[in-house]
Amino acid sequence: MKTQTIEQLSGLPSLILSNVGAVLVQEYAKFSNSNFLKSYGWDVASPIWLYSLVNYVNNRTGKHLGIFGKASISFAVPAILEVFQKMGVYPGAYDTKDFLAYGAGVLVAAGIDKIVSSKSGLENKLAQENQ
Repeated sequence: MKTQTIEQLSGLPSLILSNVGAVLVQEYAKFSNSNFLKSYGWDVASPIWLYSLVNYVNNRTGKHLGIFGKASISFAVPAILEVFQKMGVYPGAYDTKDFLAYGAGVLVAAGIDKIVSSKSGLENKLAQENQ
């Protein structure tokens, strides 16, 4: 039986938290009177969720996508779907401001990833020095 390393599992908590967060944003938006949240809440939350999914798969497969690679994928997927909305191929209303919301979500996710990865990298370095 193959054991899983901490690096392979490191994205799992953020994946679970981002799933819960995305569902909470979506459910709160249904009952909120905020037009901003109804219009752009999911557009900000979905790239964060997608970033954590890409990060988890990246860690699980042992690939080494950098923050820019993960951010690019996390922005490209909803942006392509938005373009498909404009073309009438995908259901929904096209809104150019959605691209700003996707960018904001990606920046939040990449910022969190940068902070977390720098702290875990420091912890791993300290652990190796103490062995």
